[in-house]
Amino acid sequence: PAPERVVIGQREEDLASVAVDFTDNPLLMVFGDAKTGKTTLLRHLIRTIRENSRPDQVAFTVIDRRLQLVDEPIFPDNEYTPNI
Repeated sequence: PAPERVVIGQREEDLASVAVDFTDNPLLMVFGDAKTGKTTLLRHLIRTIRENSRPDQVAFTVIDRRLQLVDEPIFPDNEYTPNI
């Protein structure tokens, strides 16, 4: 099955893992200033979920308002991640 919980980082104060729990909320939006790691976070999430699921279990929609990623697919095989 697709992973329901994906670790995305570590808390500074106690070094505990920080995770996104897709059981509680299957949707995720990522916002931030330029050069803060948004694309890196999305690549990590998508890669982790892809490695632990089948195409019929998950779907990704990446909306890029500034069209920064149009020529750079997140993954070369767009089986899971077509660009919009």
